[in-house]
Amino acid sequence: MARDGSERPIADSCAPIRARDDQVVGAVLVFRDVTREYATQRALQDKNLELENATMAAKRANLAKSEFLATMSHEIRTPMNGVIGMIDVLQQSSLNGPQMEMTNIIHDSAFALLAVINDILDFSKIEANKLDVESIPMSIPDVVESACENMNPMAQKKNVALTLFVDPAIPALVLGDPGRLRQVLINLTNNAIKFSAGLQRTGRVSVRALLQALHEDHVELVFHVNDNGIGIDEATRLRLFSAFIQADTSTTRNFGGTGLGLAISGQLVDIMGGDIVVQSTPDLGSLFSVRLPFKLTHETQGEGDLPSLVAGLSCLIMTDTGGIASDIGTYLAHGQAAVQQAQDVATAQRWMDQFPDGICLVTDSADVEALLVGLRDAAELRTAQRIRFVVIGSGQRRRPRMEDSATVMIDGNLLTRKALLKAVAIAAGRAQTPEQDNAPMEAKNTAAPMSREQARLQGSLILVAEDNEYNQKVILQQLMLLGRTADIANNGQEALARWATGAYAILITDLHMPLMDGYELTAAIRSAEAGHSHMPIIAFTANALKGEAERCMAIGMDDYLSKPVQLVHLKAMLKKWQPVVHSNPIETAQTEAARPLADAIQSDVLRGLPPLPLGEGVSPHQLESHPHLATPMTEVPDAVDIKVLAALIGDEPAVIREFLTNFSSSAAQIADALRIAFASRDTRETGALAHKLKSSARAVGALALGELCADLEQAGKAGDAATLMLLMPRFEDELGRVNTFLNRFQTSGA
Repeated sequence: MARDGSERPIADSCAPIRARDDQVVGAVLVFRDVTREYATQRALQDKNLELENATMAAKRANLAKSEFLATMSHEIRTPMNGVIGMIDVLQQSSLNGPQMEMTNIIHDSAFALLAVINDILDFSKIEANKLDVESIPMSIPDVVESACENMNPMAQKKNVALTLFVDPAIPALVLGDPGRLRQVLINLTNNAIKFSAGLQRTGRVSVRALLQALHEDHVELVFHVNDNGIGIDEATRLRLFSAFIQADTSTTRNFGGTGLGLAISGQLVDIMGGDIVVQSTPDLGSLFSVRLPFKLTHETQGEGDLPSLVAGLSCLIMTDTGGIASDIGTYLAHGQAAVQQAQDVATAQRWMDQFPDGICLVTDSADVEALLVGLRDAAELRTAQRIRFVVIGSGQRRRPRMEDSATVMIDGNLLTRKALLKAVAIAAGRAQTPEQDNAPMEAKNTAAPMSREQARLQGSLILVAEDNEYNQKVILQQLMLLGRTADIANNGQEALARWATGAYAILITDLHMPLMDGYELTAAIRSAEAGHSHMPIIAFTANALKGEAERCMAIGMDDYLSKPVQLVHLKAMLKKWQPVVHSNPIETAQTEAARPLADAIQSDVLRGLPPLPLGEGVSPHQLESHPHLATPMTEVPDAVDIKVLAALIGDEPAVIREFLTNFSSSAAQIADALRIAFASRDTRETGALAHKLKSSARAVGALALGELCADLEQAGKAGDAATLMLLMPRFEDELGRVNTFLNRFQTSGA
């Protein structure tokens, strides 16, 4: 009952309770939903954090892997420099046929190994998103021809015919990365040659660059690499651009490689904004097509402004098949020549009647000799006409040559547009014949290097800073082949002390050395020069890390050589930076002798060591008249008197030669230790090492060197660092003269 005594339904009295219960239930449900949502969000946050941590860990692992691979690449390249460099040197020597064949095999194997190293490094860069492409003016014909020239020795060796065609409608210059485009073409061509060789049919590979579309600000080009090799089945084709995938996966693989070439090529093409597709039929061959866009540049190339060598000429192309005839016709037509084709002598005769001063081009065919006889007979019957012939063969000679007054020969393998037009122009009398291809390309440098003293006086002495013993031998052998004279410093600190003598014209330095590396060495030299002079400094390193060359330039180096260094590249680098030799050596010597070298050597900036006192009675201005540094103006006698050694051991040439070889090796080791002791200011050790060399030098007849060692020994025992400093350049000069004499004596067979 209610308070007022009235009766109410029980349901009515329970309503507030139910309402409150409903509110509680609602709150609980809301709380549950909120809790679930919070838990979900928290789980997502945890998941995101976990993913971020995993991503960071993956990035760190990727970076560590890339750095490891780059470091390992450096470590592998260092001995590879010794292998390839010494092979390069060995190939310049006198070898018989079998020896040269073995040397060539070693050479090819070494470069194959280097290619594997480069593939692995590029692949690691791509995976780490560290591989960039350039956008610089480039010539498409130059890149394509360079890639094909690079692969042609391999094609020759495997008996595969390699041809190329570059659409003359392609602009002379475009913007792109020539190095990466060349890498893609080499990878594709390498595969094409590899899989076309060793079959029942003759292997054939063609590389073609075609203009696909020309727009206002860019062009689209397509590069075809076609072969008639083993082909690729559909399953392999679909996964061909994945890493470590090869068409030949059998346990007895006939074709080597890392399986990275196509993967790298696919990635490079993608980075450059293009695409790559492959069409293939097993046992018939494959066609790889690369489409790439290139921006146009407003820069011009001088060749495009020159009149064509074949403009206005009437040309007939004789061929029994399509072959390269259409390519030849395209080249000639673009050069503004009138072009026709014929497949038989009768058609050619009608053409001769119509064009009495024409050029008849005959491409290689099975019956080319018979065809030529018929054409020449037809031409001779027309005495009032002047028909000339260009015969395109199947050899490897690149330049046109005259067979007789009316016939120019040129080979069709890797026939370029320039070479073809030049051959036709020669036949027409519009151009001169170049030197014959059978003439030697370049005589081997047999000139003996000048003595160290001569090189110093003429301003051409080279300083090499290199701590690896094998690389030291390689660079010295290569420089000797190039007729250059050099000194070796085993570390940056020793190189700095040598540089301070003012004897050197150029420095080639490794980057990673003990005591003082190449960067510190360069910084010290540039600081000491302070704008008053500038000696060229060339980096010489096996480090393949990205940005190494840029860092070298930033620190003050002038150029960069990457190990392994081939002789041709070293020669080009020295030609670029080697100063002009002075014409008056005596005047140069007087100038150098008057230079205050002692002030430079004791500079804290140069040495990074406490000042070295000159000692009482010696000053920089007295260097010229110092008895140990006086430059003799009379003729210098031989550095070694062989009669002295002969008086001790007899005059048997073989025995003398053996003793001199042993002395040369021992003297080099002692001299290296002596230089280190001197650079470390250990006067006692310097004197002791000079004593060690003194007696052996005198025994073999190197009397002047023995006397200098005696002076060094005395100064070392007395702790006279200043005198040692003045004697060391003289010691180096005399040791260089002795080494030069010994080298000549050993090679002369005296």
